[in-house]
Amino acid sequence: MKILYGIQGTGNGHIMRAREVIPALQQMGVAVIKTLNLKEKPAIRHWLMTDQNINVYYPDQTALILSQIIEENVNPPSVF
Repeated sequence: MKILYGIQGTGNGHIMRAREVIPALQQMGVAVIKTLNLKEKPAIRHWLMTDQNINVYYPDQTALILSQIIEENVNPPSVF
């Protein structure tokens, strides 16, 4: 799977969030191209043509999260 992460450069904190996301992607081994201009064309072409896979593991915590939500809202702690 290929991911293109584009950033709109004005307002709403997009750049600030990207400052955290880009180093995290690089640390995982994901190729990051910071600008889309003609001089980056060879790097973009290489990225499109390679089959580089980055293995990541995100454990499924759905059941844990749901049980916590239910516990907090169905049996709220007593105030007395």
